[in-house]
Amino acid sequence: MYHKHGLQVAQGPSIMMADEPITIQVMHLGVPPLRLTTDMTIGYIDAHEGPTYNVSESELKELATPPMGVEGSPLPKVDVSSVPAEWSGTVKALLQKHSSLLEGKLGLIRGVEHRIRLKPGAVPVRQHPYKAGRMARERDKGEVERMRSMDVIEPASGEWASPVVMVPKTGGSVRFCIDYSKLNLMTIKDAYPIPRMDECIDSLGDARVFSTLDCNAGYWQTPVADEDKHLTAFTCHSGAWQCVRLRFGLCNAPATFQRAMDMILAGVKWQICLVYLDDVIVFSSSPEEHLQHLDEVLTLLGKAGVTLKASKCHFFQEEVEYLGHMIRPGRVHVLEKNLRALRGLRYPETQTQMKSFLGMCGVYRRFVAAFDKIAKPLTALTSTKIPKKLPPTSGKETDAFDIL
Repeated sequence: MYHKHGLQVAQGPSIMMADEPITIQVMHLGVPPLRLTTDMTIGYIDAHEGPTYNVSESELKELATPPMGVEGSPLPKVDVSSVPAEWSGTVKALLQKHSSLLEGKLGLIRGVEHRIRLKPGAVPVRQHPYKAGRMARERDKGEVERMRSMDVIEPASGEWASPVVMVPKTGGSVRFCIDYSKLNLMTIKDAYPIPRMDECIDSLGDARVFSTLDCNAGYWQTPVADEDKHLTAFTCHSGAWQCVRLRFGLCNAPATFQRAMDMILAGVKWQICLVYLDDVIVFSSSPEEHLQHLDEVLTLLGKAGVTLKASKCHFFQEEVEYLGHMIRPGRVHVLEKNLRALRGLRYPETQTQMKSFLGMCGVYRRFVAAFDKIAKPLTALTSTKIPKKLPPTSGKETDAFDIL
């Protein structure tokens, strides 16, 4: 029923009595409306053949207590399965000490705020919401309600307004995006550097123990300056809103967030940890060192008001995924899933697609001898002298694409 109609029926046990109705929860996830008719089969009921147990009220309360987490972790969704047995208790105590970072709350980075400086002569952007169907309107309403509940947006009443765009994601879902392209054209760019991926990876050296930390909605932990909030205003079918916290799509958002993280971890960056936007990796040569390093990094993040997404944090790993690579002691490997994605790409038809392809390939340039020479025919197609819609290819461009 799900694959054909998008109908999902809740699974679980139920006590059934003769001649008495039972309630079944059904969710319709499909696009077209679906009418459930009499005698329509939506699922199956099987008799329970295993043992049954009588549970007292006190035992029921104990069963309702939230679980300890992954592999006996003191916090929900924190993976400590890779921690050596002799260090397990110490690591759990450390994570409990820093539990406020891992509780799933949205943090607020102290001492930093995002500013938007406009070029001379800039005029307000006033754009109407893009046309949207019923499902798109429902989705933007749901996203607005979610952001409002998290206090990352507030009602707007100014003269600035950028439109919302629903961008499809793999798997059929969509991403709620704001088209700040016109605002970005009028914004003075922040030249603060984003670390080079190859430098970050090279800096890991011969480290043997790794922990990766992922900020919980990192940008949303960065406040927007009060005097600039009106510039972030956006319009959709749920009204006009402006951002209280930093939003993807603003041209200087990466620079602001990277600067904030660099300031927070200034005393330990490049020594015991690396920071690439909201991805932090702590590295050490031994478990003893790693325990100390991890405590130091978590303390600095906690003092600054940063919180982490527990389900994406991994502790005491001997190998980790970081910046598109698999990191092992003294070795760096390409992630096979990324290679499969590259092999499945079609030849780009526009300059934007070509730049995206070259950017993805550039991540692994260290593994390709004479990368610049091979990519030269494709790089030439990104010139401003070439139309944005790429002309028909010659043999050398397709050959270069196939090699990469």
